[in-house]
Amino acid sequence: MKKSTVAISVIVALGAVWTGGAWYTGQKAQTEYERQIQYVNEKVNKSLEFYGVEIKIEPVKFERGLFTSEYAYNMKITTDNAETDLPISGKLYHGPIPLNTFTPAIFSTDYELVNNEQTKALFDAAQGKKPLTGKFTFSYTEQISGDLDAPLIVYNNNNVTTTFENLKLVYDTDKNGIGKTEATIGAFKAISSAAGEKRAADVEVTNIKVKSDLTATKWEYLTVGKQEIAVENVKLTNKTDVAKTFELKNMSVTSETDAKDNFFNVMSKVNVADVLGNNQSFGTLDVDMQFNHLEADTMNAFVVESLNENERELEALGLKLLQNQPHFILKPIFTNSAGKLDGNLNIELNQFDVNNVNSVLSLFKQFEFGADFNKAALKQFIISAAQVFENMDNATAEQFAEKQLKNLEMSKHTWVNSDDKLTTALKLVDSKLILNNTQEISEQEIQMALFMLMMGLGSLGQ
Repeated sequence: MKKSTVAISVIVALGAVWTGGAWYTGQKAQTEYERQIQYVNEKVNKSLEFYGVEIKIEPVKFERGLFTSEYAYNMKITTDNAETDLPISGKLYHGPIPLNTFTPAIFSTDYELVNNEQTKALFDAAQGKKPLTGKFTFSYTEQISGDLDAPLIVYNNNNVTTTFENLKLVYDTDKNGIGKTEATIGAFKAISSAAGEKRAADVEVTNIKVKSDLTATKWEYLTVGKQEIAVENVKLTNKTDVAKTFELKNMSVTSETDAKDNFFNVMSKVNVADVLGNNQSFGTLDVDMQFNHLEADTMNAFVVESLNENERELEALGLKLLQNQPHFILKPIFTNSAGKLDGNLNIELNQFDVNNVNSVLSLFKQFEFGADFNKAALKQFIISAAQVFENMDNATAEQFAEKQLKNLEMSKHTWVNSDDKLTTALKLVDSKLILNNTQEISEQEIQMALFMLMMGLGSLGQ
């Protein structure tokens, strides 16, 4: 047989294999396409109900060809006050080697928002750019990798105009969306056009970066891994009476979650380079938080019932979480040009039977609360707060701060007063709650304090 004949035969055979593979993966791609629609309509939509949002994917067409398929669907987004339709169309390239990437995969696809009467406002706002485009690949290991690009999205709802600028998303996840994601948003704005008391606070956030690296666990709704958020500026403007602004500059949030012996541990850090009110700096804020020894089965069930909005079951599950010795640690530090305001809270519960609790203190394995305030820093903080929130001039605010500081210095029962500091410490020692290393707090005083706390919390809801 001639070599040319052999070569042609090989090419024909490979072509037949590719064609057959493309037809097979076209069938598989359609099945996965339909599965993803079902996943969004059921699980994703269920998780969004908590926020008052409903998303439903309505298939419009799927026309399967030999090497490619054309598809279209309508994404219906419903909130309490509005309903929005986003028509999407795309081309799906069949494996085993999709023609748009030439990389082995079950399929690869490109999609975009359709320009029609429904979306005309979005296209007009995008000023010649496509408001929404994306692509992704579904691999033979059932990984989904792709990206999404939205230069400008403007959305009006209930007298609030919401704007996303330069939204970009890159992801590499499993078919349930768990894995690595990176998102950037140039700016996010929610501006209210309502008047008077109905006017919501305006929100402006710039240069948002979100990075997530998560791994699935045997619990359906629980993941482990790390998440990072960095924001250049967060600005809230309240215009109900006298305009007030509140800003967080160069904020970062990191969170790590791990699982061990059927218990979850969550460690988070918050850092804000500058906290401002009406352009007046309060200082920097650093917060360390830990939520440890959270029983995983109960946590997963808690998420399920949260989605179902089952309040009675949520109360029972919340109590069960508390009965499995959770451990909470909080360490906030506020720093201004005069010094630091330092706090700490450490609470670890014992296992307990809710029907057999002898005393409040028997609930705690560890309890520790402390505050270490530099007087000059505290005075400066009170002055800033009085000027921003009470509209005091500088002289009045300084007098007010000196009076408040003097009152604290005279509260010898609670505070330890030194030349430059005010400190307090409350710690559980040998089943006794000790204040400032000297004074035992009685069970009756604890119960009274808890009663007053509950009364105060109750009044907040009125």
